[in-house]
Amino acid sequence: MKLNKLEKNLIDSRGVQDSVSFGIKKDGLAHIFNVLRNQLYSDPETATLREYACNAVDANVEAGNGDRPIEITLPSVISPTLKIRDHGNGLSDFDIHEVYANYGESTKTSSNDYIGQLGLGSKSGFSYSDSFTITSFVNGKKSVYCSFIDDSQVGQISKLSEDNTTEENGVEISIPVKQEDISSFEEKASTLFRHFKVKPLVNGEQVKEDIKYIFEGSNWKWSNDSEESVVVMGSIAYPIDVYSLSLNENDEEEDQIDSLIRSGNLTLQVEIGDLDIAASREKLQYTERTKRNLKAHLSKVAEELVNVIKAEFGGCKTLYSAKALWNETFDFSGHLYHLRDVLRDVLLFGGKKVGSSSFTFNKESVDLSSFEQSPRSAKWMRRDATRLECDGKNIIIYNDLGNRRGMMNRVLPLLIEGKKAFLVEVSDQKAYKEFVKDSGFDAPMINLSSLEKKTLSEMGLSDSRSEGSYTNKKHTSKVFSLEKDEVRRSYHRGFKRSDCWKTVEVDINEDTGIYVEIDRFKVVREGRYSSTQEVSDFKHRIEVLERVGIEVPQVVGVKTSSVKDFKDSKNWINFWTWGKEQLDAKAKSLNLNYKFALMQEEQDSSSEGGWSRIYKVADTDLISSLGNDHVLVDYLNEVKSVNEMRDDSGINNITNAYSHFDINRYDLKEDEVTPYGFQNKIDEIEKTYPLLAHLNREFFGGYYGDMTHEQIKMLTDYIKLIDSKK
Repeated sequence: MKLNKLEKNLIDSRGVQDSVSFGIKKDGLAHIFNVLRNQLYSDPETATLREYACNAVDANVEAGNGDRPIEITLPSVISPTLKIRDHGNGLSDFDIHEVYANYGESTKTSSNDYIGQLGLGSKSGFSYSDSFTITSFVNGKKSVYCSFIDDSQVGQISKLSEDNTTEENGVEISIPVKQEDISSFEEKASTLFRHFKVKPLVNGEQVKEDIKYIFEGSNWKWSNDSEESVVVMGSIAYPIDVYSLSLNENDEEEDQIDSLIRSGNLTLQVEIGDLDIAASREKLQYTERTKRNLKAHLSKVAEELVNVIKAEFGGCKTLYSAKALWNETFDFSGHLYHLRDVLRDVLLFGGKKVGSSSFTFNKESVDLSSFEQSPRSAKWMRRDATRLECDGKNIIIYNDLGNRRGMMNRVLPLLIEGKKAFLVEVSDQKAYKEFVKDSGFDAPMINLSSLEKKTLSEMGLSDSRSEGSYTNKKHTSKVFSLEKDEVRRSYHRGFKRSDCWKTVEVDINEDTGIYVEIDRFKVVREGRYSSTQEVSDFKHRIEVLERVGIEVPQVVGVKTSSVKDFKDSKNWINFWTWGKEQLDAKAKSLNLNYKFALMQEEQDSSSEGGWSRIYKVADTDLISSLGNDHVLVDYLNEVKSVNEMRDDSGINNITNAYSHFDINRYDLKEDEVTPYGFQNKIDEIEKTYPLLAHLNREFFGGYYGDMTHEQIKMLTDYIKLIDSKK
């Protein structure tokens, strides 16, 4: 990226008698380099990913491979190293000595084809680690360099090796990552690479676009799931700071820009060099040039966005549908909420401002009613209303009968289906015409007389004592069958728990089956943690059983007031008891009790020691050098087989299923013992090789790491030394 000269006032130097240039003394280099390493970046992990990824992209561009993705290998528990590989020209010894090792040196300051410019990014690895490796591939030669902080605290690059290679030209940066930071690197890489023009290959797979855009313009996109507005330059997204732009709220154009930024939904693309960036590349540098250029881009976005949205509203056939679109677009949770005031005066339908998402019924003799259901009694009731919120899913009914007799018998079928219904009643046609003229009301309506009049029994309802309200028969029934398909709707607006249950009739003495107790249509969970749970949670228990191959027949729900008869009947079994019996049978058929006991014994015997976890090296030279008949190798192989059981998905599914029935399968019976005896083996080995008992867990790679070859050799030499003296 070309360096831009900052706009500064020049000082008249006439009359100056003496001057000295600023510089850095040799004994101050360590301090300055420490500032550049440890204080330049606020987020070392993101900085490391960003700077080396950008350098890799630039290297590809320089070599004519700009359309080829760079390759990222994220750190893992097995291999805790971040690797970033490009397919550029590689680095020669001269490049390493004269450019890479020097702060401020860059080969990219004369062109805006490149992202880099400051000569700092290649050293960003020091912000996270005290060392990192540079592997360069140049014309059949592979050179490995180690960058590290030496005793001088200035840092060095040392060449470690040079070999012949068949690999393509390019550079690979390798940075060791702490175990506790592995997941953080994964998360930050996902966020960083989403805006790259050529998506990198991460762990062998190309990064996918994970932002859904709903509007697009010449150099911008608008999403409905972003958290902040950003400007993307050179594949890097920089947050737009509305306060740093010094916008004038009294200026209409700049007020629009303010609303654009605050929406948090804008992604603006600009050319490399259009804006100035901070040395850390973590944010923009809000110079006068940056503010001027950014405002110009945002003004263009505001103009284009208005035209795009106007086009959306231009497809509306009625003012009602336009207001419904307004509701969807500018709702508080909508993707353009912050722009509602900006667009309120420019969005028109038939010469009238759309202006809002509703019609207000405040005209005498023109009445509006809504229908609501009591959350406690489930009764449906008509309510007076003054505001009709426009929604394409609404059913608007015009009362052409002139009275309300039998009205609920016509409307209730719609309400039971989950429809949102409103009733419009007019007692003075002249007043209604004036209302339509003033408000532009043109909602599609159906006549009340066109709706079929049904009896309450046909709808599964019974009379309530209150006039004009009705209650569901389900609330007087006692036994139900579970409607699993209805559980999927449990998070939809208007959903009721009773929707998941269908009234059935059973003969306790003649029929047989599985039952579960329900209280207010919640399932009563039995076992160690007795409680009530939502039907969706109960359905999950059924799915857990089905996942391990247990077929679950129809389950009957029985209200608490009637459950005693089912508990006393020999023909019926409680779901929780039945599920445990089925799991026990499945476990027995797969000999899982033995495997569970084996895993528990191994876990108990090895949880305190350090060396007993070295099964991780069971495939290394340790085994080949000691031989399969060695007591330590026999132990390691047995532990390895136990850990393979732990990774078995079938065993894990059944273990998970047991946990949903409040059973820990490691709580085994006393007669379920294993023949191996891990603790006895450990005692025997430590008695023969006493040094093992004094080595801590870290020597053997900690919980997740690996032993080094040097450590394995030390361990093998010690064991052979003891064996030689037997």
